[in-house]
Amino acid sequence: MSKFLLLIIDAVLFLGSIFLALFLRQLNIDHFFYWTDYIPLFIPIVLTSYIFSIYDLNFLRKHGLKKTFLALFFINILFGMGFFYLFSGIMNLGTPKTTLFSSLSIFYLAAYFTRKQFLSFKDKRGLLVKKIVIIGVSSTINEIKQNLLNNKEYKVIFEYASLDEQKGNIENYTKKNIDFIVIQNGYLFNRDTAFWKPLAKNFVNKGITIKTDFDFYEELFGRIPDESVKESLWLIKTIAERDEYGVYKILKRSIDILVSLLAVLLFFIPFLFIWLVIKIVDGYNPVFKQKRIGYLGKTFYIYKFRTMKQKKNDTAAKEVFNEYNKEQSEYGVTGKILRRFRLDEIPQLINLIKGDLSLVGPRPVWDKEYETAEKQISNYSLRNIVRPGIAGWAQLNFRAVRNIEDCVIRFAYDIYYIKNKSFFLDISIILKTIRRLFISDKKMG
Repeated sequence: MSKFLLLIIDAVLFLGSIFLALFLRQLNIDHFFYWTDYIPLFIPIVLTSYIFSIYDLNFLRKHGLKKTFLALFFINILFGMGFFYLFSGIMNLGTPKTTLFSSLSIFYLAAYFTRKQFLSFKDKRGLLVKKIVIIGVSSTINEIKQNLLNNKEYKVIFEYASLDEQKGNIENYTKKNIDFIVIQNGYLFNRDTAFWKPLAKNFVNKGITIKTDFDFYEELFGRIPDESVKESLWLIKTIAERDEYGVYKILKRSIDILVSLLAVLLFFIPFLFIWLVIKIVDGYNPVFKQKRIGYLGKTFYIYKFRTMKQKKNDTAAKEVFNEYNKEQSEYGVTGKILRRFRLDEIPQLINLIKGDLSLVGPRPVWDKEYETAEKQISNYSLRNIVRPGIAGWAQLNFRAVRNIEDCVIRFAYDIYYIKNKSFFLDISIILKTIRRLFISDKKMG
């Protein structure tokens, strides 16, 4: 609801900023006739706003808005100038330098202060805050309660250790004063069927939504809880029984092939340029391959530009996680730049064409790392039931893996993607990966 409301507010502010900029420039109401020329600019404004997460209230609370809005302003100024100068002749548009700059300045100033006021009003009045009841005791519930201490989206009305403990208050639960109830997963899946009748009578039949602690944890953190991986019945109900529907599967592979062919044409010259720079400046073989674990556990070789200094015995055994703990001196002259902006990933277009990779999916793991993780993480092979990807949900939300504890967190994000995979989630990951390209792993949690 909040995201949709912010989008409507942005549309109103955008139109208002255009009219105001046109009026201030000409001081003539007749000049408003040209306002329709600016409408196409709202599309990149919405897309870049989504990519930079300024429709996400939690993001707005945690991050400074000034730098984000300043970046969006300059990005859309450049896009607007390119749009008008490229299509002005075809679409009979003007080339309004001053009006473009003025309208976007007014819009982003208004959008910035509107969001500040929106958050302030929402927090002070408790607007749209969801009221919940928590029933049960588990490590997952403990993590949820810890998160809710500083979360202004939800308010815990009651907490009970068990269903028996709250029996006397059941009559107080109505759809008007409770948005939903969070119940320990074990109450729903590890009890006999007699439990379901009072559950339906006291909660479902009153129109109160019921969520397990596992499901609510996913909403809060964007990953699955540790407990859920060890619950065989939960895995069967949420992972094993979900098949990829035909249209999604065909569409995803078709997009992979189309994008890879277009990308090969687009990156052919950059590929040659980077290849020559590495060969000339660093003096070693520019492309290397590494064995990874792919779809259904099959191994394949992934291709990347070499960023580390080549050693005499390049095939020697490595420590499992030492790739992420390299000293700066171990990078080649070009390696730091290639790794910083993920340009070393360009050769993976070969894997995309071959079908080893998809555009979106869990990142394929180095075979030695996989062997280590599989021994220590329950059901780790679950991440292989979908085709691995170039971009992934875990990469958006977490840094590169440096130890086995990081493996556990990345796995939690990977299973979240597998459980919720859809065409729209894939599009969201692709769009937000653009922003991730400019964020160092050191700044990720």
